[in-house]
Amino acid sequence: KQTNEGPFTSKRIEKLHQKRYLKIKDVFHKVSHHIVKLAQEEEVCKIVIGQNKSWKQETNMGKRNNQSFCHIPHNLLIQMITYKANAVGIQVVVTEESYTSKASFLDNDFIPTYGENDQNTTFSGKR
Repeated sequence: KQTNEGPFTSKRIEKLHQKRYLKIKDVFHKVSHHIVKLAQEEEVCKIVIGQNKSWKQETNMGKRNNQSFCHIPHNLLIQMITYKANAVGIQVVVTEESYTSKASFLDNDFIPTYGENDQNTTFSGKR
């Protein structure tokens, strides 16, 4: 039964979309399980994941690679890692990535958000 929402697609195209989605979901379950298992083995108490707003919008890897990359549901992987890590007592933090390469974890540098509170920020260490 077809719904009236969105463009019309044939049953064959719907099957292809479903097959692709199930394959991605399967791989993401395996990857997220492996990440959480590795974190448990290393006795990690916190997993930090970097994510930026609109980070897929300005990719320039060529038409085919852009299509493949932009259709990967990265947020689904983050959700899977989060619920699996929380189930075993590992905290997951999703953070915006600006200035993470300048800031030093060892020196406990504050990491500002780009464009919000980054006017007079100084970072320790040599570059």
